[in-house]
Amino acid sequence: MDTDLPQLTTAGVDNRITTHLQELYETLSIVSDAMETLNDDGQGLNNELLQCQIKQQRLIQEFSQVKLALE
Repeated sequence: MDTDLPQLTTAGVDNRITTHLQELYETLSIVSDAMETLNDDGQGLNNELLQCQIKQQRLIQEFSQVKLALE
């Protein structure tokens, strides 16, 4: 009776599972890095938006001063 066959089959399944888990880990790592990059980009865009809002407010104030000076 051959008892090595179930062990080989189990080893083959274990290897496939290990391979799939490694691929899943690599995919999750890539997704995690991408999410971190997107978060950093989002924070940078928020900072730029705040700077634009500050500049806009200054321009509105300056425009009001010019308008008053012309009246």
